[in-house]
Amino acid sequence: MLFPTGQYLCRSLYIVADGGEAAVLDPKWEIEEYLQIAEDKDFKIAHILETHNHALWCKGAREFVWQF
Repeated sequence: MLFPTGQYLCRSLYIVADGGEAAVLDPKWEIEEYLQIAEDKDFKIAHILETHNHALWCKGAREFVWQF
């Protein structure tokens, strides 16, 4: 399943989930929205994928590492 999480800094944010686990693609800095979607849909965020690194984007991968 694909869960678009809205727009942030003019780009789309996504969670891809299957079999109770999910991957977050290019997470934004504020991760609460992802955590709420995971709780609402009853899956565990198991992977963080960054398609590229760019100084203008505030990446949330570090926030996920600190959270878990």
